[in-house]
Amino acid sequence: VMMILDTGSEKCVVKTWETLKKRLRFVDGNWKGFLRPTRAIYQNTKSRSYEKEWTTYLGKRRQKLGFIAYGSGIALTRNGYDLVRVGGRSLPRFSISEVILDSLAMLHSKSGAAGILGLQHMKNRTLGVSVFTSIRDMGKMYAFGYCRDAALDQGTFIWGDQATEGDAMEVIGEIHWAVALADVWVPVKEKVHVKRTKSANNTTKSESTATNPQGHASHR
Repeated sequence: VMMILDTGSEKCVVKTWETLKKRLRFVDGNWKGFLRPTRAIYQNTKSRSYEKEWTTYLGKRRQKLGFIAYGSGIALTRNGYDLVRVGGRSLPRFSISEVILDSLAMLHSKSGAAGILGLQHMKNRTLGVSVFTSIRDMGKMYAFGYCRDAALDQGTFIWGDQATEGDAMEVIGEIHWAVALADVWVPVKEKVHVKRTKSANNTTKSESTATNPQGHASHR
């Protein structure tokens, strides 16, 4: 399944055939019998290792539902567990969030993405785990990298990246990939102030003055 790799979330969210069926109703009410799912989309009914995640609601045992909010939209999900394979590594019984209803345009574009795979740091395990932290805890992978070709606007994701270039920085975030940042400055360009006044004959006159402050802005 083609996934969007997201370093700002921790869940494995997958689009399902049920997700598409709800959208197809608005396109063609007579679509049934003409279309069927392919291997490009996740189907728990085709998996031998899938398990539902249960909860008790109003005294009844039901499959657990979830809600996920991204900067680009939201998703209502049905939760379970399944075997997840990422970068040649296998994660048995990893948490899966199947989309029931969503407003995530990126999952319904021509790019073909059928889910969002969270790769958040999650140092604090009480707040959840991601695919990366789970594989790291198993001793199967300790790093990943990304190389982008600016000219072609494409890139390559490297699982188990062993590059030695650059300087190592300590990750201080409990959840996010946060590092200490200091001595940041932005060059200040010349500023122009425009003053507009009205004369007795009701015409507008503009006067401009230029200032060129010295030094730089710094955030610590």
